[in-house]
Amino acid sequence: MFLQPASVTPSGLPVLTDREIAYVSKDGVTWGERGATGALTLTSQRVIFKPKSGSLLSGELAAVTGFKPEPPRLFGRSPRSLTLLLAPPSPEEVIVMASSVDLDEVAGFLRTSLDRKGWVDEGQAHARHSSGPRAVGVSGILRQHEHSKRAGWSTVSSSFLDLDALMGKARAVVDVMERYQTQISSESASNTDEEGQMRALLMTIGIKSPVTRSSSAGAGAYHEALARELADFLLRGGYLSRAGGMLTLPDVYAVFNRARGLALISPDDLVECCKFLRPLSLGISLRTFESGVVVVQAETHGDMAMGSRLRTLAESQPLTLVGLATSLDIPVDLSREQVLAAERHGFLCRDESSGQGRMFYPNLFNDFHARAFAAV
Repeated sequence: MFLQPASVTPSGLPVLTDREIAYVSKDGVTWGERGATGALTLTSQRVIFKPKSGSLLSGELAAVTGFKPEPPRLFGRSPRSLTLLLAPPSPEEVIVMASSVDLDEVAGFLRTSLDRKGWVDEGQAHARHSSGPRAVGVSGILRQHEHSKRAGWSTVSSSFLDLDALMGKARAVVDVMERYQTQISSESASNTDEEGQMRALLMTIGIKSPVTRSSSAGAGAYHEALARELADFLLRGGYLSRAGGMLTLPDVYAVFNRARGLALISPDDLVECCKFLRPLSLGISLRTFESGVVVVQAETHGDMAMGSRLRTLAESQPLTLVGLATSLDIPVDLSREQVLAAERHGFLCRDESSGQGRMFYPNLFNDFHARAFAAV
């Protein structure tokens, strides 16, 4: 069986393996082997199929020896097909996909994937065929490390000269960046200019295969896929948890676009994709406060949970808007919304007579009320 069950992220997107890049996605594809209709995604290493009803399936391109696209017809709009030829032990077995949409783009990327063989480990192949003086002692290790570092950054620099070079060296670029990201995370924190530039560069390419309009069929499918990618990015990257459970929409726009690199999205697309967050049950949702502040909020950091947390903070010292914003590392506008929501739910009460501005304390009136009625 060519198609096998595949893993998905918490938001439902395919989990891409190391150095795997998503090229194109088409909806309305019928898979001949199963007779099911769904969405087809082609990556540098796999063919991924998501039927309308059922779990995600994928097949390795390493098992494909070639393909035969059906020639275009002069008349009629009948579905065109694309036949995949599989490697032994079943050389005669073929898998056919048919679609009412144009499959020429899929065929072009499929040809590119089969030519580049992204599933082959180029690093191991190079190591097996490379020859040269063996590194001996500490000096040899240092020379080898310096040579590897120069070669890695040479790959990154040359890949951005033109689009074709970038696509050709995409696997190597991602490998280099992930290696240096791990190295920086394991080292002790320092405020050097070089490390700051490195972290900025790593954040710029934070998403390996961003969702684009060209890789999605229709505006609705694009915004839905974008919403799933946004949920994965904010939750798995820890952006919401570090920001007290919510981020303003401008902040989301800034960090999300920075991670997408060159595949920028418009503010309208961000608003549209945020409307899918709650219906898709992705763990985050779009919220508008009475003051007009629009945020993306994690469901684990709702009003009740944050109210209990703010009450605990207020038990040690009175809360102020600026002090809370500083301790939670959030904007003052969000700290205001947080304490007002906690006040509405009875966790905090305010004091405006201290002469030091508005102060918030734990609300003890409910406790007094409960003890008074208990005594009666």
